[in-house]
Amino acid sequence: MGIEKLLEDLKGDKLAGKFQGCESIDEFVAQAKALGYDIDAEEVERATDLSDEALGVITGGARPIDPTKIIYTTC
Repeated sequence: MGIEKLLEDLKGDKLAGKFQGCESIDEFVAQAKALGYDIDAEEVERATDLSDEALGVITGGARPIDPTKIIYTTC
């Protein structure tokens, strides 16, 4: 199973939570290999165009805060 199959599987719930905690592309690749996918870091970068920083946001479940969408309230 290569990068195309991994990307397809990532779209569904099949791999939900399997990549949480990956903080780099190398960790992502290692997890994918442990799950039986034959990929490398260059394939992931080409296929997704994700930096390590962006990957961390995705796998960690956090989203960067958009300062233009912060609403301040007062009592």
